[in-house]
Amino acid sequence: MNILVVDDEKNIAYAIAQILEEQKWQVTMAYDGQEGLDLALSGYYDVAILDIMLPVMNGFEVVQKMRANKIETPTLLLSALDEIPDKVKGLNVGADDYMTKPFSAAELVARINALTRRKGEVIVHDVAKYVPETEYVVKVIDRHVEKAKNNLKGAAIVIAGGYGMGSKEGFGMLYELAHELHAEVGGSRAAVDAGFCDHDLQIGQTGVTVRPKVYIACGISGAIQHIAGMKESGIIISVNSDPNAPINAIADYVINGTVEEVVPKLIKYYKQNSK
Repeated sequence: MNILVVDDEKNIAYAIAQILEEQKWQVTMAYDGQEGLDLALSGYYDVAILDIMLPVMNGFEVVQKMRANKIETPTLLLSALDEIPDKVKGLNVGADDYMTKPFSAAELVARINALTRRKGEVIVHDVAKYVPETEYVVKVIDRHVEKAKNNLKGAAIVIAGGYGMGSKEGFGMLYELAHELHAEVGGSRAAVDAGFCDHDLQIGQTGVTVRPKVYIACGISGAIQHIAGMKESGIIISVNSDPNAPINAIADYVINGTVEEVVPKLIKYYKQNSK
């Protein structure tokens, strides 16, 4: 089961994700209403769990826009707003269920199971009755094989940058380090969305999954979606100025410092010591 969780309080979002992942469910997270809506419109989810008091766009608006765009994903509003008018409004704008915080993990799982049981009957049509076989004929006009832009999936060493790299120019340091280590460069979704690197470099649940021998995460906080795409790496090294960054919890080694001070030192060291 694939579930979308939208909550701007990251500690709550992580707690919800942990509960759902214990059920062996896939979780995609967003931290504001617009990001949540974009994910709901562009992907398939069995259930969406939305907070109401979200930045950019509140949960009521997200549900309304989902329904206006014919997105019928079963939706559960999970909010600290516990007044009857709030619950009525949530259900009236298109939500399928409403829970208040604090909540029970067992009740949350039960409500999700109940929502998925409500799905309608799937009708399979015989396409041949409506479309003749001649419509399936395809003429190959040209063949074009393009060399892959990167080898992230097959790389022994991956150096990944996050929003903490600060800019597209900041990513230049990672390419320089990658050159010295014969590594590939990747990025987090936050870095891709900020325009720091190309989309084909995105590592995570909505990007590429990598399993290198060594994974160096530079300026990456460690959202669950990103960790899902690199957690099976052999050795994980985190370079981060935040000692409490979630990615540090799964890292084998943590270098506590800014990427601006740490990465140039790594480049200098490997230039001096590599043959």
